[in-house]
Parts: sequence; C-alpha cells; structure tokens
Amino acid sequence: MSQFFTLKGNDGRLEFLGYFLFSSLIMGAGVWTVELAGGSEVIAVMQRLLALGFIVIGFWVALAASARRLNDLQRARWMLALFLVPFISKLTFLYLLFAPAPKSGRDPGNSQSNSSHKKPTWNDLSNFKT
Repeated sequence: MSQFFTLKGNDGRLEFLGYFLFSSLIMGAGVWTVELAGGSEVIAVMQRLLALGFIVIGFWVALAASARRLNDLQRARWMLALFLVPFISKLTFLYLLFAPAPKSGRDPGNSQSNSSHKKPTWNDLSNFKT
C-alpha cells in the first residue's frame, strides 16, 4: 500500500498506467460523491469534504506514479511541472506512458532498484589479489 504514495523507486510503463488509472478512479469517486450531495446542509458539507479527500488522494497517487516513472526514465522530477500546462500535460502523459527506459538499467542512485551497486564487504576485500 505504501507504493501508492511514495516518490522513491521506479515504475515501468504498465505500472505507471495502472497507478494512473487507479488514481483516476479515486478522483472519479470524489466527483461522483459531489454529484450525490443533497439533503440537509450538514450532509452536503460532509459529502463535499469526503469528495475533496478522494480528489487529494487520487492526485497524490498520480503525482507519485509520475515521479517514479520519471525516476525509471532517469529524468528530473521538475518535469512534473509540465502537468500544469494544459496541452503539454497530455504530451507529458503520453511521453511517460510510451517512452522506453534507458538500456543502462535503473537509476544507480536508487539502491532499491539496482542490486549491482552494493557496498563492498570485508569478504570482498580479502578476495582481492595484487
């Protein structure tokens, strides 16, 4: 469950698409909750607050998935700001969805995804021959 909200790590294309669709469903549930608002004033306010919670959670899931996908592509996270520009946001989404990951593998700075970069141990040093 923590993978939904973390900005660390990497997501491939299908993972990114899955998280993005899931966040869209969450935000859609928030909009649907607003549409159902009715009855007394107190219930309507509570439904709108619940809808706001759904929308904020859905937005964060989409933001986190986009950040992890940028990590996978070895791109800077400032590119998330492109989602704020109306037409460019759709191009950014398509780029994140279809761009292949670099052939060199995952981001070497991310220890979760790259097991080839490990700290040397004393055993490794004792096997060193001159």
